Amino acid sequence: MAKSNPKKHVQLLSPENYIRQKSRNLPIYECRINSDWKEGQLASIILSRVHSNGNISFSIYLVDLGCLGVKDSLYYFNMPSDEYQDYIEKFEDKLPSETISYELAHNIVYAGIQFAEEYGFKPCKEFTSVTKYMLEEDTDGIELIEIEVGAKDGNPLYINNGYETPTKVNQILKQLEKTAGVGNFTFIDNVAGFEDEEWEEELAEMTLQELKDQFGELNSKGIENLTKDEIVKFNEISDEIYVHLSSGEKVDEYFDSWQNELDLELDVNYNNEFIGVDTNFVITDKLLKIIDETILQIDKKPEKADKKIAELEKLIGKTHFIAFLRLEVIKQLSTSEYIKQLKEYTAEFPDCSMLKLIVVLEKCFSNESETTVPTFESIFENRRSITLFEMYRYWNDKLIMIASQDDINQLEAFYLFLDEININEELIDLLKSTTSLMRILFLEKYLSNE
Repeated sequence: MAKSNPKKHVQLLSPENYIRQKSRNLPIYECRINSDWKEGQLASIILSRVHSNGNISFSIYLVDLGCLGVKDSLYYFNMPSDEYQDYIEKFEDKLPSETISYELAHNIVYAGIQFAEEYGFKPCKEFTSVTKYMLEEDTDGIELIEIEVGAKDGNPLYINNGYETPTKVNQILKQLEKTAGVGNFTFIDNVAGFEDEEWEEELAEMTLQELKDQFGELNSKGIENLTKDEIVKFNEISDEIYVHLSSGEKVDEYFDSWQNELDLELDVNYNNEFIGVDTNFVITDKLLKIIDETILQIDKKPEKADKKIAELEKLIGKTHFIAFLRLEVIKQLSTSEYIKQLKEYTAEFPDCSMLKLIVVLEKCFSNESETTVPTFESIFENRRSITLFEMYRYWNDKLIMIASQDDINQLEAFYLFLDEININEELIDLLKSTTSLMRILFLEKYLSNE
């Protein structure tokens, strides 16, 4: 067992919380922007602040002044000044930039945000959760500078330079048709070739029945037998069918109802709360390695994972995390024992978030009662920080439950919402792959029942 530290425990702020709470107290170091931002209406802004130790924290804002606003943002915390200068030099090699005043940088960011909001586009998650706090508050105290936004006629301008996926491009265009109106915006596609344009025109002119016929024809071949181009077309046909069958209003309601679930602070490691130990318990690299090895073995070699769990229990005691892991192993070995053990563990650890999630998932596939899709509040209650592992499991299980509801609007909302979820790229790709499969299975079922 790890020994508790007799010294006074000092709670250090995470980089995210430091930026939220204290970054505005740091002096501005410099503001930089790509030199061609006016011509392309796409601004890459670097705003840096200097710490008392000479280190630099900075945020980058990718601002589309045509219509999308802040569509990407990231931050670097407490970087040594020489590393910061190296970063700027590499940035300059790719994108020549120039120094600007803080006031101009501020006005560019918020002009983009305000114009985008008129057409239903919100700033990216990283901006709203962290990087906006690197900026000063948007008050009358900031000098107002007029920034040109949109096209020359004042309407939205969307230029596709390949930054968004084809599906995302279609979503943006549909949003503009809805909020600005057909013919009231300019779209410039710098990516699609002639053949793509022909296909897009053909796709746009298809009736719902023609889309269904095309879906059925491609689906009958088996996805594994489709060419790369056919897979692209198959996905785009599926997207179009969902647009026809779903209600935009209901999709928006689901989408908006999940926005508050993006506000929790994410801990990339297994923290003390998750594994069920007190705050003074020291989580070592060795312990983290054992946990990773155990989780990886559960599906492949459950018997070996069970031995690892016993090793873990000697280190941390019999916690709700141990109960959760044992339950995962039992599920692989014995269904009847699994249900029995689930009841025992949930009675012993009623506040364990992972066990609560399992209970809801089990109810979803039983005939006991109609189960609603869980919310963060119902699973994590008042917690403000969850681990990456929990986040992924929550969204993956939520997807499974949504798919079981046979609610096309909820499934479509989840598909669109994936771009908002802030977990690492590998896990997001897994969720997107699973969601795409669920959508196809839903359409197979829907079309076969017509």
